[in-house]
This record gives sequence, structure tokens and C-alpha cells, in this order.
Amino acid sequence: MKKLLLFLLFIGLIMLLGCGDRDVDNVINIYTLNDFHGAILSEGKAPGFSRIGNYLLNEKENNPQGTIILSAGDMFQGTYVSTTSRGRIVVEGMNLIGFDAMTIGNHEFDWGSGTVSVYQDGKSINGEAEFPFLGANIVLKENGKLDSWIKPYTVIKRQGLKIGIIGIIGSDLSNSILASMIKDYEFLDELETIKQYTRILRTEKDCDIVIVSAHADTSSIDRQIAALEDEYYVDAVLNGHTHRYYAKEIQSNRSVVLPVVQSGNNGLYIGHIALEIDTRTKKVIDASAENISASEYKTQNTKIDSFLETHDDIIQEAKTVIGPAGTYVSHDDAAVWAANVLRSFGNADLGIINDGGIRNDAFPITKGTIITYDHIFRILPFDNRIVVVKVRGSALKSLEMMNHSLVFSSNYNSSLSIDGREIIDNELYTIATVDYVFEKDYYPFLNGQDAIYTTVILRDTLIEKAEVSVQANGKWYLE
Repeated sequence: MKKLLLFLLFIGLIMLLGCGDRDVDNVINIYTLNDFHGAILSEGKAPGFSRIGNYLLNEKENNPQGTIILSAGDMFQGTYVSTTSRGRIVVEGMNLIGFDAMTIGNHEFDWGSGTVSVYQDGKSINGEAEFPFLGANIVLKENGKLDSWIKPYTVIKRQGLKIGIIGIIGSDLSNSILASMIKDYEFLDELETIKQYTRILRTEKDCDIVIVSAHADTSSIDRQIAALEDEYYVDAVLNGHTHRYYAKEIQSNRSVVLPVVQSGNNGLYIGHIALEIDTRTKKVIDASAENISASEYKTQNTKIDSFLETHDDIIQEAKTVIGPAGTYVSHDDAAVWAANVLRSFGNADLGIINDGGIRNDAFPITKGTIITYDHIFRILPFDNRIVVVKVRGSALKSLEMMNHSLVFSSNYNSSLSIDGREIIDNELYTIATVDYVFEKDYYPFLNGQDAIYTTVILRDTLIEKAEVSVQANGKWYLE
């Protein structure tokens, strides 16, 4: 019996030693922010960069060799402060936090690629990102190659591991960008691009871990990504664009799950993926995904607060008061108001705007809310210019059948009449719209007549209309 006990003790000791060889205490923590949309300030539901930054900086300080901080795109466009600085204030804030990379989103093209590309030109005078902009499937139409300011991936080192990070954008998101802003670019297939660069990272760059940061909701291809094997397999996926909240652990063809996360918008959540590593094999042996709510990062950061104070002039401009809201305003109310403003500006028969141009996150606005310049920027953050054009009645009728989420001015009736008068097929009608809608080739406006492409930004006209309403009524009404 004594010999048997000694033998079992010996076997147990060997097993313990074997476990010691397989060190599983090595965890890589990936934090991701997507669709921030310039929400620098702490106001409304948005926690602001100071609180977000404080959380991320603390995580990095507590575990510098086990922390990666990434963005899945759409970081700049969305608020007065960020738009006025053309995203520079966001870039500088990301530098302070120490982001490792940022994937390019569709709204990074809103001001034209020449605006954000300056943050990768090596000239500190115009602001410089201390992290790469990633977009492996964003290529120039003329030669199929990446533009000089875009990188397909970056490789970083943590805890003795080489970690490759691939950035991609949804291949269909060119439809979400003003056509003239991306006329030189093409977005390639996501899955094929992932496979192409994962193989390069694993076989040529000797990466131990591969992360995909996608400005896209990859739900339709998650299973295909999880099924990738050998030199093509991916260890983690970060999503953006749809502003959804989810954290998934998808069964893969290997023994470990594929973690996938998307974290809303405006910094309301920080995505977190934890990869547990066997340091002997340098392989991921376990993974998890979660979203961390803004309620968990309430403390502001003095360093970031001091940085924001250097931009106080722009911040105070954003807080310029227009006046109190005279009524409850929903998204749909504001969309029709914007279409009415278009019609009035263009002295047109109809005003037409895309429903998505009016942002859901700005609503509801309750009666009595003090409206500022930043409120109007949040309602319509895009620099869309007004275009006036004449089209035939038959073309207007085709818009009704297309059902492409367009919003018409209030004088339009869904029974195909304007101001109570039936639309006549061969009659010309004057339409006021925005360049984003005008340039879509599936709408009839490009084939219209006497187009006037103004330099007037619709958002500026909305501000003027709101100010006129307050001056006349003491409150802002949707007039």
C-alpha cells in the first residue's frame, strides 16, 4: 500500500510539473473603441474622452505588456468640436491614450481622404497620428494598390509575442460615402483580404497572434472566419459601423473559440477581448469577449482634461446657445424639418434628404432642452452641400418605388402629389437635396436638368433657421 501511495504521489508530481511547463497566466487584453464619432466631451449619455482615456490608461499602466488598444473606425465625424478641428483633437487624444492602431471607417472619408491623410504625412505641424491607419481592402482603382497613408496591417510585440493586426472596411460601405469622396478607391472582399494578409502575417512576419479590426459587422462571415485553419486562422475579431452591442464567442474548427465584439457608439461601451496564451507554444488556448459599460469608467483623467483645456475656444463655440426647444422633437420630425428647409432654400417644389443623414443618437429632444450649435451638429454632422436640380415627374414617381429611405418635405403626399396636385410625368419639378443624395447613380438626379451645385452646407442653414425661429418666437420650432 505504501509503495502504491508513493507511486501515485510521484505521478501527481509529474503532472504538476507538466502543468508548470504550460504557463497559462499569460493573458493579452485587447480594448477596442468603435464609432466614437468625435464624442470628446462628457455630455448626455456620452462619457467623453477623459473618462474613456482614464480607464484605458489605467489598464495599460497596470499591465503594459498585456494591453492592446485599438479603434474599429469612424472616430472623427459627428460633433462640433471634432468637425471644426477636422478630427485633429481626436487624433491627439488618441495619441495621449496610446492607441496601437485605427481601422479606417466610411466616415473617415467624409471630408475627403486628403483631410485625414495628413495625420500620416510625418508633418507634426498639421497633427500626426502616432499609430497607423489600417485598411487592407481599400485600394486605388488605377492600380489596385494601397494609398500611401493606408497600411494593410501592423505588427506589435507584447510579452514576447508578435501580434499582427489587420484592418478592413465593409466592402459594401462605398454606398455610405459621398461618391465624389471615394471616386479613386475600391473596397475589396473582406474574407479574401483577411485570408491574404493572415497568411502573410503568419508565414512571412512570423506572427503568433492575428487580430482582425473591421469597420463592418462581420456577422455574415463570422462562421467562415471561425472555420479558417492552418496559416489562415484568426484569433480575434473587432467590429464597428452598425453601432450594435454584442460580444460573441464562436466555436471554431480549432479547440479555442473565436471572440467577436462590437461596442455601440460614442464611447458608451469599450470592447474587451481576453486571449489566454500558452507561452510554451505561443498559441491562444482560451478566449473571451465582453463589453464594458460607461458606468464602469466614471473617473476623469487630469492629463486629458488639461489637453482639452487647450482647445477650450472650440469647446465654448460648440456650447453656443441657440435657444430652448419649443416642442418635443423626434428623429422623424427633424428629418421632415430638414427637408422643408431644403425646399425653402432652393425655392423648390420638393425638398428631399436621406433618412440616415439625420442621426438617431441626437434624439429625442424634449421640450425646453437648451439647443446649442453642437446639438445641430449631432442632428446632422455631415458637411453635405445643397444641390438644386430639375427632374421629370416620372422620375419622382420612381423614387417612391425605390424606397431608399428618403425623406420628403411636408408638402409631398405618398399618393404622389405635391401641395395636393397630382405629379405629372412629363412636367419638370425643382428639387432641393444634398450632394450625398444627388450623386447616387441609382437616383434620377444626376440625369436631371439645370443642376446648381451650391457651396452651402445644409447644417449651417439649419442653424440659421433655428436661430430665426428663436428670434421670432423665443423658442425653436420646426418651421
